Amino acid sequence: LAYQFVAGINPMMITKATHLPSSTCGYGDRCLTYLPAELNVSGVEAFLQSTNGTRRPIPSLSKLIAERRLFFVDYHVLDGIPTTGGAALYKPIALLFVEKDKTTNIRRLMPLAIQLTRTREHDLVYTPGMPHETWSFAKLHLLHTDGNVHETVVHLGYTHLTME
Repeated sequence: LAYQFVAGINPMMITKATHLPSSTCGYGDRCLTYLPAELNVSGVEAFLQSTNGTRRPIPSLSKLIAERRLFFVDYHVLDGIPTTGGAALYKPIALLFVEKDKTTNIRRLMPLAIQLTRTREHDLVYTPGMPHETWSFAKLHLLHTDGNVHETVVHLGYTHLTME
């Protein structure tokens, strides 16, 4: 999944995180290298703490940022798009991190958390620790959104409509 954000059809969306969400970046503001203000950081941190006793513990968000191993994908470009007929349009935020295998020294980009919605009332964070069907649901919608943004914004907008 995460490798597709680097070598897939839409590698323009991934950004290295340099800061946790900031109070100076209010709800809905865009500060380029800050994690989005809408991200449920406490939900992600709870998952990270639950991995400490496992075979593959994941450091805290602050440590991942300090080690320059935390990346995110933010589909805020979909904010304000109206839907009809009760259809859902997710505007996900995904956290990805670089995992280094200690025995082979190979680095892999791995998914850490996916948040599909941006409202404070429904900001559930999906993590690999959830049941397989739930985690697959979040990954499916994330990749679906990535494909839609690629086709409408990047391909159609930046290629065909720009030439018109």
